[in-house]
Amino acid sequence: MKKLILGCVVCSLFVGVHAQNDPVVMTVNGNQVTKSEFEHIFKKNNKDEDITKEDLDEYLDLFINFKLKVTAAEELGMDTVKKFKDELSQYREQLAQPYLMDQSLNDQLMQEAYDHMSYEVKASHVLVKVDAGASPEDTLKAYNRILEAKNKVKDGAEFAAIAKEYSDDPSAKENGGTLGYFTAFKMVYPFEKAAYDTKPGELSEIIKTRFGYHFLRVEDKRPARGTRLAAHILIRAAQNNVQTDADASEIKAKEIYEKLKNGTSFEQMAKQFSEDRNSAGIGGKLKWFGAGDLIPAFDEALFALKNIGDISEPVKTRFGWHIIKLLDAKELGSFEDLQGEIKSKISKDGRNSKTRSSFIQKLKKEYNYELNEKVMDSFKKSLDSSVLDKDYTYQSTKLDAKELVTFANRSYTVADFGKALEKNRKRSRKKSIEQTIDSKFALWMNAEIIDYEKTQLEAKHVKYKMLMKEYRDGILLFELTDQIVWGKAVKDTSGLKSFYESRKTDFVWKKRIDADFYYCIDEKASSMAEKLIQSGIGRDSIAKLINEDSPLNVNVKSKKDEIEALEFINNEPKLGVNGPYQYNGQFVMVNVKEIIEPTNKELDEAKGIITAAYQDYLEKAWIDELREKYPVQVEKEVLYSIR
Repeated sequence: MKKLILGCVVCSLFVGVHAQNDPVVMTVNGNQVTKSEFEHIFKKNNKDEDITKEDLDEYLDLFINFKLKVTAAEELGMDTVKKFKDELSQYREQLAQPYLMDQSLNDQLMQEAYDHMSYEVKASHVLVKVDAGASPEDTLKAYNRILEAKNKVKDGAEFAAIAKEYSDDPSAKENGGTLGYFTAFKMVYPFEKAAYDTKPGELSEIIKTRFGYHFLRVEDKRPARGTRLAAHILIRAAQNNVQTDADASEIKAKEIYEKLKNGTSFEQMAKQFSEDRNSAGIGGKLKWFGAGDLIPAFDEALFALKNIGDISEPVKTRFGWHIIKLLDAKELGSFEDLQGEIKSKISKDGRNSKTRSSFIQKLKKEYNYELNEKVMDSFKKSLDSSVLDKDYTYQSTKLDAKELVTFANRSYTVADFGKALEKNRKRSRKKSIEQTIDSKFALWMNAEIIDYEKTQLEAKHVKYKMLMKEYRDGILLFELTDQIVWGKAVKDTSGLKSFYESRKTDFVWKKRIDADFYYCIDEKASSMAEKLIQSGIGRDSIAKLINEDSPLNVNVKSKKDEIEALEFINNEPKLGVNGPYQYNGQFVMVNVKEIIEPTNKELDEAKGIITAAYQDYLEKAWIDELREKYPVQVEKEVLYSIR
């Protein structure tokens, strides 16, 4: 009884101290929100260093709405349904990953990766393939072969000749093992590390990767050239390699290049003529590129451009003809600038297994991990070759109840491991019984240790706990808002129609024109377009006539547009021919077929805008209802103590 009373006193003291350190900032329907929770989300969404009373009041209103919606979702039991639990479980798995690694080792590997990124390495290699699960005999055979090849190079044999004779890399027959220049994250990690650890002109040690055994010769190292931002215009060559089609694509590319040299807008030409559908709509703009990101011909042409705005002559690759424009260039950023990018790449790289392995070793020490070697030896001896089969079934033995492993006050028996073997069975003919058991035991036990650590993360890491709370509430908020607001606005056609009818005057077209727009390459083409329009010839015929000597001369579009939205038109156009207007390096002729006075937008014409307005209306009504239903109490003194 004394122990119970003492425990209650200690618990009360702890709660009192915790409440003092993390006071309640508000109560929503009886549920308390601590200062730390509000502050975490507030500061995540407000990056200003100076926090004013007005900032807190403004965000408070949004936060209350957020909490009211979550409260409504909880009351409906949405946090108990399988879909919610599954989605939250996925987020939990993603958020846990940064906490399941050896952070100090990860920091070292990040610095090493940055050091590698500072240089580009040119190397050649020889590969002798060997499967990860190969037998000891096959592994030794592969090692002896790579050793033989390396010794021949050391004795003076030409590297390229040895690569062609010994290497299992298919490209070696063509290139003698050469890989060109590369930098960090372009090769598997053990290979990359060997390349950077080897001096130019020297051979590396024999290394093993998931592909097999390698050795490499480093030919050169140079400072990183940084990254380049490019745009391109692509004219595809015919896939069937018909000579006339290939010639036509080259001729077209060269014609575009001549127009660009004479001052025509690159962006506009890319939009009109580039056959790269992913970049044409944005003026041919591509992403940032560094060493090893591009096929060699494109890489050489891009990095040969010296000044921002420079344009290359047409360059041939297997995709067709490219005209490349240098949009921007930057040197390698600082470690601090690239930290996020490096961390992300390491998480998907071979380095990740090193940090995970080191982390597991630390957990074993923390949780007093112990393996009963005698029991494990006895278990191995009790097994026969059936354990190597893909249809292996564990058979109970007198060892079942024997304790095999303990950690964190948890105990695992031989039977537990036997069932795990059966659950994860697959054919392992290339390995011995002992190799198979050691490998599968390590995988099983490592997974068990990590799974246990996941259950401890919220107690160990406040930031992780906050993130899980944020994600949990966010999922509930999304699901219920979708039902009450977003989904309803889309599905409730009668409600949408009634909303529209009651607010027709809120949705009005400004003065518009229905016209044909002729985007001409130069004044000569625009003058020709004007004459042909006035002669009464049809739009398609006009385009055909003007483009007779070049498909670049004119591009025609027919559309209805609000006059205000046409940035190149300063005065109200008249019926008939208007222009030419200069726009983005082009000359635009506008043939106005009709001038349309301001009018209400029909529901079908502006359904997107009207649906969005209906969603806003539904959400406001819902918030008003929730504020009426659930009591909210705010501790302003605690709120304003946030700094």
